[in-house]
Amino acid sequence: MAVRQRNVVLRFASALLPMAVGVLVVFGLFEGYLVYQLTHPKRTKEEVSPQQYEILTGSSLPWSQDEWENPDGTKAVGWFLRGVSGAPAIILNHGYGKNRSELLSLGVKLREAGYHVLLPDLRGHGMSPVSWTSLGEYERDDLLAAIKFVKTKRDGQGHPLVDGDRIGVYGVSLGGYVALTAAAQDPAVRAVVVDSVYPTSDSLTRALVGEFFNMEPPLLNHLVSFGLRCYFLNRYDKTSAIAALGGYHGQKLWLVTSGAAGQFEHSTLDLFKQAPEPKELSRLDRSRISRLEGPDQDLYDARIVSYFRKDLPREQ
Repeated sequence: MAVRQRNVVLRFASALLPMAVGVLVVFGLFEGYLVYQLTHPKRTKEEVSPQQYEILTGSSLPWSQDEWENPDGTKAVGWFLRGVSGAPAIILNHGYGKNRSELLSLGVKLREAGYHVLLPDLRGHGMSPVSWTSLGEYERDDLLAAIKFVKTKRDGQGHPLVDGDRIGVYGVSLGGYVALTAAAQDPAVRAVVVDSVYPTSDSLTRALVGEFFNMEPPLLNHLVSFGLRCYFLNRYDKTSAIAALGGYHGQKLWLVTSGAAGQFEHSTLDLFKQAPEPKELSRLDRSRISRLEGPDQDLYDARIVSYFRKDLPREQ
């Protein structure tokens, strides 16, 4: 009797095993699909370039298309807008799923104020030759490399073009997180302005998964996070904005947000509470997390320029 029951159990288990394996394979493939989608966002086309800006406005814009090397040996690309010799440089970092062109209007206004401006395409975005994004980890090191790059700029006489001891960084969403975490690593960064940020890369991942399903799937969030750790050989979500803020030493921090930022409004406010002085909070009707056009864009850009004018003056 016992032998017969054992045989029944074995046959039942044997019948279920292929089904269980099939379910695991389906889950694995779906998890891999989500990881790929998150790390390979659809590239958006540039809405405007410096060359097109010159044609549209009829004004001259001293600029160059530059290339430099990231710490992992990959290449980075960006537009460099030349300001007044000896002025600080400000690096503008776009958001997830965007490209450098979304910040060109801001870059032009900062250049008009005398600053040098670098607008890189984050890896996995725009014209970057890197095909993937790490959602913040590698991008932090990329920004540190971009800071080193602008310090090497020279004028026609071979003198330093940029005040290498005073650098500003700006970013929105992913670009804001990258700016926030990188600034703690280089004392030359004196002013940081970030729009709609969050404490960890995993915060962005959860938000993106939530948008994909129009809901908050906790189990899937854990699976995707595990998949990303495997994909990046555990180099995922290793840094945090909170830990970075603990390394700030006198950098002026501006945190910008709006009601349109949704959950990132709350995370920005939480980060402001934990940030050291000197710091300021700016709650706008609309921020760069939304698509800005016309008067809204002009007003926003003017505010950001005023922050840098105040805390990173062109001349000491």
